[in-house]
Amino acid sequence: MSNLQWKQIHPNIFFVYQDGFGVVHAPLLGKFFSVPAEAMGIVWNYLDSGKPETHYFHQHLVSEGFFEEAAMPRIAKDGPFNSREVTISLTSACNLRCIYCYACAGINFCNLPWELVEKSIQQLYVYANERNDTDVELSFHGTGETLVRWQVMVKAVNYAMELLPEGWTISFSLVTNGTLIDDEKAKFLKEHNFSVVLSMDGIEEIQNVLRPKADGTGSFNDVLAGMKALVENEVSFAVRTTVTGLNQDTMLEFLELCASHGCKEISAAPFSATGRGKDGVDDVDPEIFVKNYLLAKKRATELGMTFITPSDCLNNISLRYCNADGESMAVMPEGIISCCTRVTKKSDPLVDVFVIGQVTKDGVEINQTQVEKLKELNLLNYPECQDCFVKYTCSSGCHHTRLLNGGHQPASYCKIMRAVVWDTLKNAALKA
Repeated sequence: MSNLQWKQIHPNIFFVYQDGFGVVHAPLLGKFFSVPAEAMGIVWNYLDSGKPETHYFHQHLVSEGFFEEAAMPRIAKDGPFNSREVTISLTSACNLRCIYCYACAGINFCNLPWELVEKSIQQLYVYANERNDTDVELSFHGTGETLVRWQVMVKAVNYAMELLPEGWTISFSLVTNGTLIDDEKAKFLKEHNFSVVLSMDGIEEIQNVLRPKADGTGSFNDVLAGMKALVENEVSFAVRTTVTGLNQDTMLEFLELCASHGCKEISAAPFSATGRGKDGVDDVDPEIFVKNYLLAKKRATELGMTFITPSDCLNNISLRYCNADGESMAVMPEGIISCCTRVTKKSDPLVDVFVIGQVTKDGVEINQTQVEKLKELNLLNYPECQDCFVKYTCSSGCHHTRLLNGGHQPASYCKIMRAVVWDTLKNAALKA
């Protein structure tokens, strides 16, 4: 990992190499080929001589189409705010006290009033009509745990279905800690074709330390019961695990545990220090994270599962890390509208950056000036990313983390992303 290096041949062509093996990669074109040790001298001669067009290697790149014009991925759309998806955070109450919670959930909590839930769902259809669109998405993502207000969520789903025009489709999704899911709830989620993200962080001793209940007892058995209910009712779900210094060595064990309970997909994200996680939570070690991640990823393939970290996908080409660049509408319990689900209340550090409006009893109010500022959050505006070979897959990383870190991604994050993408690229080139 420490001797991984790369050279930018062209804005869209990179030569990446490690331990006598290299790959030439044009990410926007989806093209790559391997450069074994015996051919490395040809590439170095080409680079050292100033990349002349008469050079054999340059001609090879031309013949293979590496200099073809590639379409750039889009950035945030021009025009007034118009979100395709509305995310509703019904409450900041939570039955857990996760030690790294970005929202400090469960303390001084409040609930989103029903009349604001109604206004938010109505606005979902207003925006769709403005776009001449017939597909909409309604998500429930907690500032706390959505299922603490299960009956309100059910009411919101039924209300959204009542408003759904004939011939339209609506997609529902839920982010949950899983501990409150039972057979009845799972049946409802299946009936409405929910896509579920279940947050779980490890084997029993890890889960119980990182994600204890409000009373201090462990949540492990409860989340496994929730997972069982989802599997038995055939609800589409993926496990999302936050990797800290405490559980970075147990990714493989965690994979095997989830596999034994019917889970098919796990997303492992490196921990970022915010909220309750600013103190007392050990950060990941990039070397240890990558070693264990790659072991788990390989084993997942053998099991017919997916184990992945954000950006570890050669086909995930984008200039935008997420919709926090002015295209997301997340309604928080205080009624504020945030473009980032990590900015959940008026007292959060980045509230002046990501909050773009509010929902009141009179409707939705959007500050378009603030939306326009957020549209600058994309890969093109980060000079330090421009010569990095993972820039189009990493897409500059989480905006929230970057801004809290002085405008730059933590060095550990960049090391992890480069190492895992390199492994994926190397293996793809070898197979090709």
